[in-house]
Amino acid sequence: MNELEKAISIDDKNKRLVRNAFYGSGGFNDGKYLCRYERETEANYNTRRDLAYYFNYTKPIVEGAVDPVFREYPTRVAEHDDERWNQFLLDVDGKGTPIDKFMAEAALEAKLDGSIFIMVDNATESTATNLEESIANREFPYLYTLSGSDVTNYVRDRRGRLILIEYIIKYDTVEDGHAKRISEKWKWTEQEWKVIREGVEFTGPNNIGVIPVVPLVGAVVDKTTSDPLRPMSDFVQIAKANRAVYNACSELRQRNRSQAFSMLTYPVPDDDNPKNYKEIISGHDNALLYKGGTPPSWITPDQAPSDMLKNEIQMIVEGIYRMAERASVTGVQTQTSGIAKEWDNFTRMQSISAFSKVCQQAEQTIADIFGLYIQKDLDVNVVYAKDFGITDTKAELDKITAALELNIGGKFDTEAKKDVARLVMKDRDDEDIKEIIDDIDKRAEDMDYSEGEE
Repeated sequence: MNELEKAISIDDKNKRLVRNAFYGSGGFNDGKYLCRYERETEANYNTRRDLAYYFNYTKPIVEGAVDPVFREYPTRVAEHDDERWNQFLLDVDGKGTPIDKFMAEAALEAKLDGSIFIMVDNATESTATNLEESIANREFPYLYTLSGSDVTNYVRDRRGRLILIEYIIKYDTVEDGHAKRISEKWKWTEQEWKVIREGVEFTGPNNIGVIPVVPLVGAVVDKTTSDPLRPMSDFVQIAKANRAVYNACSELRQRNRSQAFSMLTYPVPDDDNPKNYKEIISGHDNALLYKGGTPPSWITPDQAPSDMLKNEIQMIVEGIYRMAERASVTGVQTQTSGIAKEWDNFTRMQSISAFSKVCQQAEQTIADIFGLYIQKDLDVNVVYAKDFGITDTKAELDKITAALELNIGGKFDTEAKKDVARLVMKDRDDEDIKEIIDDIDKRAEDMDYSEGEE
């Protein structure tokens, strides 16, 4: 195996680990991610695998990086309306998937793998004679995704635009009543497309003049790598730490089952041999025999090794949340300063905001390619959410209350009261909030007038 093959093998292994950590599948489900002790018997190892349990820290962390982006649906405004575009938004893949669901799922895949590629393909065979039939038959572009491992080669120009891409797709079909696996090898340039299907090559012109593949990168890109469109997932180290917790929990469970219970020690005569008592099995569920004249007693294993394992688990969990930029939600008893908490939230929100922009740009490109296919400038403007801050209502009210207690008066107090209204009434309709704000302004004006009269 050469260096490139080794790198690909490690990359695939990391992707599989992140996915298994997210879904609780693979080695976390069958116990194969448990490291076998150096002198552990096969029977004991199999028992540990059966009893293993998995605390999934990876899933909520990954979801926390994706779900806020789609907490509010993006807005899409086409300056030049077209019914094909409207229908596309309701069914982007020919399977009834709306654009919001498709992009949310694509974003999750990009976070898990580091990146994915969205293919904007067009209906090749048209039987429609008018626009209505074209829409009814769904003869307009559709989407599907390619994983990084599906893409075998790509080339970008110095501006970062894709000018060549090669990939392999596999799917099932039925011939003569039997399932058949089809593999297609595709190549796209700005001038033409080529596909090899079952040994037969087909080619054709690329009529839209751009590569109809949109990369969606969900990880921080290492600038020194030669493969910027297929970076390692940001969650590889978190998944590895989650695997370490999985192993430590199994080791703690194993020790507790074997040694956590007190054991009876029972003396036998000096002229006897403890080995003669074969019916008594030494262990936590029976007695430990020894020569001596002391009375029977109970002994308890040292707690220190279990404490060591519990401390290790806590340390790893805290490390997982620090890596996830969520150090303030580790659940430990230590206090987090207000500044540190705000900084943690700020860095996390910045990361989510950056990914939101990536998703927005990807969808904008999809819209542009769609317009090229139908030969119509739709001039679509896609806007994703930008602000992902979560307001601590109680903390904000405490700040405003403290400010009002300064008795500065005048416009300062008026604006502070408006902030209270916006904060407390944030779930009300905009019209209601506006009326309240206007009422605060009116009361302030009335107060200024009465003070002037005096």
